[in-house]
Amino acid sequence: MIKKTPYKYLKLSRCASSVGAFSILALDHRNNLRKNLYPEDPASIPDSALTELKLDIISTIATYASALLLDPEVSAFPVVTTNARPHSVELITALETTGYTGIPSSRESYILDGWSIENALE
Repeated sequence: MIKKTPYKYLKLSRCASSVGAFSILALDHRNNLRKNLYPEDPASIPDSALTELKLDIISTIATYASALLLDPEVSAFPVVTTNARPHSVELITALETTGYTGIPSSRESYILDGWSIENALE
């Protein structure tokens, strides 16, 4: 059972809209996004191109979201340092690495090396 605390409630409520609904813009994609943008050679897309694309998306539609789910590798820090995130939109960062292992019906993901819930809160 998950322990309920005032802190957890506060954090979750900051990710919800004024009516208590979650409307989260998930932009934590990395390698899958590269594959969709340039299937012939996804590795040729630099991190800076993903950062720029995500900043463009955020500046266009983030006001319609209650929170942004971003990856710590290419988008979370630039969004914070450029003030691209509207103040009414909460920031959530992914903890897992990009991609999955295992069979399609039972995908496995792993926490990024050197990353933790404490890092994300900072």
